[in-house]
Amino acid sequence: MPGTIPAARQHLIDDIARLTRPARGAPVSLRDFVQVYYRGVGEDDLRLRAPAQFAAAAAGHLAFGSARRPGEPKVRVFNPDLERDGWESPNTIVEVVTDDMPFLVDSLAVVLGDSRLPIQLMIHPVLRMVRDRRGKLVASGESGSDGRFELAVAPGRYKVTIDSAGFRKHTRSVNVDANGVAILNVDMREQK
Repeated sequence: MPGTIPAARQHLIDDIARLTRPARGAPVSLRDFVQVYYRGVGEDDLRLRAPAQFAAAAAGHLAFGSARRPGEPKVRVFNPDLERDGWESPNTIVEVVTDDMPFLVDSLAVVLGDSRLPIQLMIHPVLRMVRDRRGKLVASGESGSDGRFELAVAPGRYKVTIDSAGFRKHTRSVNVDANGVAILNVDMREQK
């Protein structure tokens, strides 16, 4: 893992990781995933929720992104429910799993900002994931492995709750934006 992070942040992430439960047959250790997933999140943000809430949120995002075709973004907009998701929040959550590319996080922040709903927290780890031909996650690679870098923009947590019509609208907007950024990046590579 490149670089070091503050000891206080590492302690908070370790607390979250300790609360993960191993999943049978999972290709990726949830405990290791949590270490990478929250690495770039500041200490103040990691104190916004109980560690168990963060552990369950990461587990849900990993499960959501466990199957994805290369080049195809996955977007989920939802209000977490304790029974269904293992955690709850008064906020609406936007999760994205896609290939990493330039301008993506900024573009998604603009799309979410255009909703006029304040974003409480945006987590955007870049992970090296190894998938089979059908897009099923088979491992989390180390640097130098054959895995592709993927972006998991997670819990863009709106400070308000969005209804189901809002879910559809924001899911469409984020998908359109992620695909547009992908096209822009292909065009840029072809011009070089």
